[in-house]
Amino acid sequence: MRWLLPATYEVDYVDSAVAAQDALERQSYDLILMDIDLGGRRSGVDVLNSMPEETTTAAKTLAVTAYAMPGDRERLLEAGFHGYLAKPFTRDRFLHAIADVLLGDSV
Repeated sequence: MRWLLPATYEVDYVDSAVAAQDALERQSYDLILMDIDLGGRRSGVDVLNSMPEETTTAAKTLAVTAYAMPGDRERLLEAGFHGYLAKPFTRDRFLHAIADVLLGDSV
């Protein structure tokens, strides 16, 4: 995903739930792109649920996932994500989803 973003975005990349938790404790973000299947015991939903309230209030969250069965989008939005993007996606769809979440539109 970091290669799909234009240079106008400042991107921090982490590769685990633990690293995500550490990054969220050190810095505030406008947008958090969260893969749902993190390959370990904790999921992106677990990380979202463990974020401090001030983080979830300040930052928009976009669930990025291969979970694309009926009901998956609704389940992730109900879990607290501001937007949902199913894989695979095009660069245009990715940027559109980011813009929708940052502008407050539901995706």
